[in-house]
Amino acid sequence: MQHAMVALIGPQEWTRSIGKETSSTSFGVGALKKDDKVITTLYPSKYPEKVWSLLFALSLPKTVYLNIDRIDRDLGETLIALDLMDKKNGRLHVGPSVDPSRLDPVIKGTVVEGYGRFDPNPATFREELFDIPPPHPTEGCDIIVDQSFNVKGVGCVVLGFVTGGRVRRHQNLIALPGQKRTLVRSIQVHDKDHEEAPAGARVGLALKNIEPEDLPRGCLLTEDEGSVTSTDRLRANFVVSRYWKEEIQEGARFHLWSSLQFTPVRIENIERGGPGGSQMECDIEVESRIWNRKGEKMGLVFLDSKGFRMFASGESI
Repeated sequence: MQHAMVALIGPQEWTRSIGKETSSTSFGVGALKKDDKVITTLYPSKYPEKVWSLLFALSLPKTVYLNIDRIDRDLGETLIALDLMDKKNGRLHVGPSVDPSRLDPVIKGTVVEGYGRFDPNPATFREELFDIPPPHPTEGCDIIVDQSFNVKGVGCVVLGFVTGGRVRRHQNLIALPGQKRTLVRSIQVHDKDHEEAPAGARVGLALKNIEPEDLPRGCLLTEDEGSVTSTDRLRANFVVSRYWKEEIQEGARFHLWSSLQFTPVRIENIERGGPGGSQMECDIEVESRIWNRKGEKMGLVFLDSKGFRMFASGESI
């Protein structure tokens, strides 16, 4: 069976209408199935109240569908997030109530400017989604945990997303950042037992020798532990959004987003560069340990901002 993930950004009634909703915690998850193809949709069900709902929905899928029905602050914040995350693989629909002459200057110079168009009509749109190819096969196994809990008679169960390689029954994995080891007792995909599940799949795993408290949202289950660090301090390079006008000072406290991780941080030892100081290298002290891999995209968020909350993106060095 083939699997793929997409992010849907737009009116709530539209994002929820495309697939059957399977979860709605910090963000929404839906599913469509046709023949041997399953499409998992992620959408920001708690946004704009919770900015991490937007960031979580965008973080895992490679493909984004943006359905614009109004021009407002939320659209501006969404465009900044798409730009900082470098989400170039996307498609756009502009609703009839939106004036193109007002929208064009807003998206100019962002990744959205290069998006093709799509028809949001659910029947037509679902067929388009089934044409999305599955992720390119890779070695190893990476699973990002969304939820974890105990089930009577089963034990510890996690719901998550296979983001690399494939997960197999009886596979040994390590949970990061906590560094607890576990074994996959069973795998379910859409309530059916499977021996394995590939990248792009939303999975339920029954795990052995581990507890739900060892598996917070954003935890990484992997067999490639050599490429991942567990840390409470790192050095990173960031690009600061051109729309961010506030001074970033030593000791400033923000939140760090990375994959489904979202945690308070303090930044120190800032070195600025680039045009207009748009690049920033700094040390990040993390309130609780995170996992990190070279090349993994991360971002800085200021929850109390009077303007846009996500203001920088980068990666560790």
